[in-house]
Amino acid sequence: GEVWLRSAVTEVHANNRWYGLQAERSAGERGSSAEKLVVVSFNVSEAEHSATFGAFSKVSLHAIASDGFQVVFAWEVYDHVCAGADATETHEHTRGERFACVRGTPFVLFGTTYPVGADRCSLRNPNATIASFPSMSLAREKSLLPALEFLTFQSLWDNGTRGRGMEGYYGGIEGGVPVVLWRAHEQVPTMSAVLSPFDNFAVAYMARHKIEAGAGAGENCIAGGLGGLVGGGPPRFSHAHFAAFSRDGGARG
Repeated sequence: GEVWLRSAVTEVHANNRWYGLQAERSAGERGSSAEKLVVVSFNVSEAEHSATFGAFSKVSLHAIASDGFQVVFAWEVYDHVCAGADATETHEHTRGERFACVRGTPFVLFGTTYPVGADRCSLRNPNATIASFPSMSLAREKSLLPALEFLTFQSLWDNGTRGRGMEGYYGGIEGGVPVVLWRAHEQVPTMSAVLSPFDNFAVAYMARHKIEAGAGAGENCIAGGLGGLVGGGPPRFSHAHFAAFSRDGGARG
């Protein structure tokens, strides 16, 4: 089928530097624009259950840099969100937020956790994110994202709230979430996707991001994460974004 969204490189900013899963050098090596994260554990579970959203499968990886920085990236895939007798249900998440869910809607939750905390994360840029998870490639040869229509909220009048191929999309502190995607040629969409923060709404954004290191260095993507003015977080601090799809829509990692 069609590939609407294709994952780009995952990176995170802390200790006044970028860390990447595909970075080529370890901390302290000269010429590195990002420090390498080494995966120390990789776990897959097919039988998890959420009191809010039901059954899901989960993949998580724990990565550590040579300077001791740690991060856990996890994604949870819900094939039948809020399955039940009613087509639409309202649930209260354990953190207090309430969600209206459509039965049978595929849903992916992207989580970032800092096991030992994170400091000096700020980029001093309100229109950036300190992590790129999820990150969606804007390369035309990789997915349909550059050809899809989008609809979003952006707070400045001269920033486009609707466009094609993410042209005119800014994100960051100016808005840009949630963002709805659909096929450009359809007057009434038959397939759609929604991307948005899942928590920490006051400081969580989506924004354009240029990959710092690895095979994708210099590539542009749309990244989700905490805003570029966030300075850090305590041990075990976590944040999440989500992607929800119409029954016929989809993504590929």
